Amino acid sequence: MEFPPEDYSIFAATDFDTAAPRSAGAVTMELLVQTRPNGRMLDHFRIGIGGNQLMEVKAPLGSIIFGAPSKWILTYQFWGRDVHIRRNMTTSIWWDVYSLIKENNAGVADETGAEVPTEVVLKALDKLPDGRQKSAIVRVCAAVAEDLRMELVMQSLPMSQACAEGKPSYRG
Repeated sequence: MEFPPEDYSIFAATDFDTAAPRSAGAVTMELLVQTRPNGRMLDHFRIGIGGNQLMEVKAPLGSIIFGAPSKWILTYQFWGRDVHIRRNMTTSIWWDVYSLIKENNAGVADETGAEVPTEVVLKALDKLPDGRQKSAIVRVCAAVAEDLRMELVMQSLPMSQACAEGKPSYRG
């Protein structure tokens, strides 16, 4: 689907908060916009994500958490339907990487692909020198790619979730 689409579908306003993408496929994304009776789009928008494919992000842990072993690879899997892009925004909430690893929602592997035990990863992060953040935060962002197609981008910041939630500029 190209952005913006050539044709639009109109639905009842009561479906705005709960509507899921209607098209089937591996990963689907739809932009929902509230319109006024005169056709003007002045109120709210929301991005709905769905699909039947498990998405996977792999990134060097050292590029997300400074001081973490650079040869470790963080792997995070999620379903599109579980990503809730906030109303009037193109981003999800922030997730704490340390908590994702601790709760076994994300895994870490070495350069050979062998899984690194969670306890080993947490001990290594806990031993980072003073002044270094033992965690980082990540979120999903809906964006328009250069080929005018919608795409999901994983973003990260080297700070704690509590720090990000305490700063209004990072909440968005």
